[in-house]
Amino acid sequence: MHLTRAQWALVVLNAAYLLPLTLWFGIQGDWEFLWYVGFVILLVVILLTTIHKTHFPTWLLGMLSVWAALHMAGGSVVVDGTVLYWKELWHIVGEGDSYVLRFDQIVHFYGFFVTTFVAYWLLLPHLRPGFRVGMIAFIAMFVSMGFGAFNEIIEFITVLFVPENGVGGYYNTAIDLVSNCLGALTAAFFIVYGPISKKPIVRE
Repeated sequence: MHLTRAQWALVVLNAAYLLPLTLWFGIQGDWEFLWYVGFVILLVVILLTTIHKTHFPTWLLGMLSVWAALHMAGGSVVVDGTVLYWKELWHIVGEGDSYVLRFDQIVHFYGFFVTTFVAYWLLLPHLRPGFRVGMIAFIAMFVSMGFGAFNEIIEFITVLFVPENGVGGYYNTAIDLVSNCLGALTAAFFIVYGPISKKPIVRE
């Protein structure tokens, strides 16, 4: 596994908070959060072992690292007596489980904004010259939303096996899916009308 200096720096930064959190929540017996930490670690391992094939650029790996850090902070940092994920930032509509806007919804938006770029990057090697950026961005958007639905399945598994959990109910799931959709849609728009559509991506 040959990594660049920048990639090794990202590995160290991710390990710097993932390993202590794993130890801490293991001691606390917080199986819900350990499940999430394990899933993030699995994704990191997959990224590292496939980087020679995917050739993800450092900027995209950095965006994924920020997502992982936000996700871990959401479940571990306590603000005003509640975990950051449930922190109410700005009241737009709803109450309780249907409250908008919370930190959790921001993370979902950002996460699947990034996932759309991941999907687009993975599609690039299979495209013929003269491909329509808009169509590929459209496909990448729905790939990202599919991963978002898979994320909700992971949360449902948590509900089944961890009775005392902070996943939330039906409205929370629905709002998460809407946040995922908006993030993916924004990324698709950025791909079509941003620098990517005007200048081909050069693989590292």
